[in-house]
Parts: sequence; C-alpha cells; structure tokens
Amino acid sequence: MASIHLQTDIPGPRSLALFAERQQQVAPGPFHTTPIVAAHAEGEVITDVDGNRFLDFASGIGVTNLGHRDPAVMAAIAKQAEQFVHTSINVVAYEGYIRLAERLNGMLPEAGPCKTFLANSGAEAVENAVKFARAATGRQAVIAQVPEAITDFKVHGLTTALLKTASLWLASLPRPVALHLDLLLLVLLSILHHVASDGLVLSLECHTSQVRVKLG
Repeated sequence: MASIHLQTDIPGPRSLALFAERQQQVAPGPFHTTPIVAAHAEGEVITDVDGNRFLDFASGIGVTNLGHRDPAVMAAIAKQAEQFVHTSINVVAYEGYIRLAERLNGMLPEAGPCKTFLANSGAEAVENAVKFARAATGRQAVIAQVPEAITDFKVHGLTTALLKTASLWLASLPRPVALHLDLLLLVLLSILHHVASDGLVLSLECHTSQVRVKLG
C-alpha cells in the first residue's frame, strides 16, 4: 500500500554519503530541492537508498505524471527499444515524431492550421519560440514582461536569452532565489505579446513546457 514510511533521519546515512561523494564527482550546476537519493519508485511512491518511502508530488517536474513505472509507459518504452532508441530527428527522421505532431496539432483546432516542434525542456521550448517569432515577424527585439513582485514572475529557463529578458529584475535577487525560480512551473514569461509587423500580430503563450504561437 502506498504510504509514507520513515525509518532513518532525513537525510539518512547512505543519502548523506552519496551527497558527499556527489560534491567530489559532479559539477555544481544541478541543484537539489530534497536531501534524499532515490533507489526505487513505483506509482506515487519513491523509496530512497536508506529505505525511507515518500509520496512524490513533483513527478520529475511533471515528466512522470502517470506515476513511476506505469505499465503502459514501460510497455511503450520496451516496444520502442526493440526498434531503435535514438536517431535525432534532424539527422534521421522517424514516423513516430510525425504522428505525435499530427495528434498535437489536432488538439488545437481554434488556432487554425498548426505545426509542432517537440522540445525536451521548458527552456528549450521558449528559446525556440523566440526564434520562431523572430522568423515570423522579421524582427529581432523581444518584448518581455518585467514582474512587479516574485509572485508575478513567469519566466521558465535559465538559458542566456531567457534570463536576459528579465535581467534587471533578476539582478536584484539573491543568487539562490534566482536559481530556484525555474522550479515555479506556473505561467511562463509572457513575451512578444501582440507584436505587430506589417499587419501581422503574433501572440505567444507559454504554459510550463508547452508553447503555443498564434499568428493572425
């Protein structure tokens, strides 16, 4: 039965030892919001290396939102692995990418004819949305919303282009706060809102890792 079960202090001795080793072996780029090291996960429960069980409300920041080791997902992974694991769509194309794009396009009939670009992170999605907007409008400048308070902050991503859009505001924040803002996963930075170019109005809406670009 799924439940929380703690049998050591948190973090436990093995988690502490692995974090100490992490400091010696892993570059400081990735930060950690929890002091535990996972050993196994099933459904909504993560078991750490010390045998403690936790309910996982983060789901890999929305990646495993069907739960860990979901049977349908595991079956799909196994089926794909029997065919090939990775070719990179820009090197060797494959039908699955096209069919998934077709399904996603069909979910947005109100936007008219759509095309889909698949990204592996919110930062990559928004970075490319900026590129698409520049290509569509022929303009290079980006209009960014500068929030009045931390609760209004709607940026997603720590890449250079995304940080520059709110650089003045970010510069006023303590470094740990600025780094953790990427975890908010609320509404993303509202950029290029109603940018006009020769009668073309582009509205870019960003929600977590999904980016929708409307032209009209």
